[in-house]
Order: sequence, then structure tokens, then C-alpha cells
Amino acid sequence: MKILLIGHSVLDKIDLPGERQIKPGGLFYSAVTMANLKTSGDEIFLLTGYDNQHFKFFRPIYAKLNLKFSNVTDKIPVVNLRIYEEKERDEIYENFTAKLRIDEHIDFTGFDGILVNMITGQDITITDLESIRKKFTGKIYLDIHSLSRDIAGDNSRYFRKIPDVEHWLKNIDFVQCNELEAETIIGSEDLFETARFVLGNGPELFIVTLKDKGVRVFFTNRGELESVFLSAWKFNGKNRVGCGDTFGASFFYTYIRTGNIYHSLKIGNLAGGLSTTYTKIEDYGNLKNDIDRKIN
Repeated sequence: MKILLIGHSVLDKIDLPGERQIKPGGLFYSAVTMANLKTSGDEIFLLTGYDNQHFKFFRPIYAKLNLKFSNVTDKIPVVNLRIYEEKERDEIYENFTAKLRIDEHIDFTGFDGILVNMITGQDITITDLESIRKKFTGKIYLDIHSLSRDIAGDNSRYFRKIPDVEHWLKNIDFVQCNELEAETIIGSEDLFETARFVLGNGPELFIVTLKDKGVRVFFTNRGELESVFLSAWKFNGKNRVGCGDTFGASFFYTYIRTGNIYHSLKIGNLAGGLSTTYTKIEDYGNLKNDIDRKIN
């Protein structure tokens, strides 16, 4: 099984009460999740950018994956994160980088699935996505992420309505976002209204992560809008960075392997919950065993 992950790699500087953490971030969380779920015969490819200065943070995981489509850049983005209990986190960027370079000669037909994580929102353009869609008939998974955010003069990010959202949607099969990102699709707080719009423009699934409440997934059945809600697993975890990325990568990996949407949602929901308990990157090495213990 071959899966391609697309998105910017960033360095996270996370402000927590009494401490500052520096960790690899961005596409790294999708990568570390798949690196620890993959089995013999699987190959995970990264289409990302990395720099020599900070590669030491990424090397333990990226060395296990295929970087043939990735590029060395002068500087990767740095994201200053301030995490709050009661509201959405603040993000201030340094080193905004150009979009990722996509070699026109990549044979996308060789992949079993493609996951696009819009880490900075400038990772790829709609033209890039349209080009991939023309060449690839398999499943494309899009995590909206920072596609929902514009850039202020001080390089902080703020939510805005996604430009040309219909064009993004018509070129993907699964779309993931959180509640606040969902509001930027058509400007509505009504998830069912937004789901009708999303699914009416092409995707098969609209997946909305709901923090510690769980996840709701929308789909159509014989022309009618339906949804499934899964409650979050209850863990005494404090980590709030990378959980949505872990959910998405776990869901998509499991779906590409099994073709079973509901089982894949269970795995993704559990993996996202488990990641809240992981305070060190090395903890992700326990992910597969932790999932097996809970599921079995």
C-alpha cells in the first residue's frame, strides 16, 4: 500500500503555562501517525519541504518514510502557538514559505490514497489540486486546516471565508475540519447546512472534529443527508497539538487498508484521543499497541 502525504512541515514553538516547547509540527503529525501505523509492505511518501537547520527535529520519523518528492528549502515556517483551555489557540507565523513544488512528472496513479493537509493554507494551490485530481482516480483526503485562515499584518492568523471553496471541494473525496473551520466554508454555524453544501459539491464524507465531544460525520444516503456521531474517548490528556492530524491520518490509513468507513472512524477517533496523552514525540511509538489494547 502506498500513500502520499502533502503539506508544509513547520517548527512549533508552543507557549504553555510555565514553559515553552519546541517541536516538529505541521505535516509531521500526519507523518508520525502513519509511520507508527504502517505495516510491512506499506510505503508512506511525503511531499513537503524541510530545511537543514531544523531537520534534526524531523529526522527520527522522516528517515522512516520516502522523501523522494520532498524538497530542501532555505527556511521552514515557524509557528508560535499560544494554547488556551477556553478558546481557539493563537498562531503567529515566521518565515512564510512558498507553496510546495510538485513535480509534473510524478506518477500519481501509483498511490492508493493521497492526504492533503493544508498546514499553512499555502501548501498547494487549487490549480495543483485540480492537476492531481485529473491524474488520480483514488481517494483524496483534504484537511482544511489553515485554508480557513488569512494572514494579518503581524503574521497572526484569523478565520475568514474560504475563497473559491467550491473548486477545492469538487476535487476531493473526504474533507475534514473542526467546528470553527467549518464556519468558514459558507459562513454558517449550522453544521447540517454546511454539510449539504459540502456534499453537494462532490465529497463523499464531511468530517467535523468536535474537540473533547467527539466527531460527527456527514454523508448522503439515497439523496438524503445523514450523519453519525462518535463520542470522544475519555482520557486525562493535556496535549492539544496535532490531535486532529492524528485523527485524519489514522482514519485515512485505516480506510485505505480496509475500505470500512465506520471502522476507520472508530480507529481515527481513538487515535485522536490517545494523542492527547502523548507529551513527547516518542510516545507515538506506542500508538498501534495502544489502539489494539483499546479496540480488542
